[in-house]
Amino acid sequence: MIKIEDRLELALSNLLEKVPLENITVAELTKEADISRRLFYVYYKDKEKFIEAIFKKHLINLKIESEKDRTILSTISKFPQLSEINLYASEAFFNIANYVDNNRKILSALISRNGSLLFYYKIHDLFIDEFHERINLFKGRYVRNIKSEYIDEFYVGSILGQFIVWITINDPDSIETFLERLGKFQITAPYEFLIPNIS
Repeated sequence: MIKIEDRLELALSNLLEKVPLENITVAELTKEADISRRLFYVYYKDKEKFIEAIFKKHLINLKIESEKDRTILSTISKFPQLSEINLYASEAFFNIANYVDNNRKILSALISRNGSLLFYYKIHDLFIDEFHERINLFKGRYVRNIKSEYIDEFYVGSILGQFIVWITINDPDSIETFLERLGKFQITAPYEFLIPNIS
């Protein structure tokens, strides 16, 4: 039997395909989840508390998975060379990618146009914090001639963007192919993916 929380989460992801988050009502959620409104209120005070619980659950789990990935990376004894970064991508994001893949429906719904910009920024902040942890892990530092916020956004924005594309496109790559591409994107400048248009 599916837990009430899981039924409501699935209902939310289904509704977000058609309706913006702020317009979804408890009545619509409970109807989609096939539960009574009274049962909803046994679990949650209101819609906002339900949404807050969904956000919290996935943010905590993403943090846990990123910490697992960092633990694996801690076995690397030195700051990785550029040529090694692609090799480490599978280890660097393996647990995060598996969690995202297993929760693809709700995560893609929450970051969709109908979802929540707040949720996107909370994931963004989580990735920034993790990036800083990994810099410290490898005893790295920022270059001095570029503000750290630019570097954070370039790196984290790119990786987060790749995850978003991966969970929202039809016919997504396997986890292994995605991680391989993610590693390549980390070491390749955007212009290297373009070729001249020869007519």
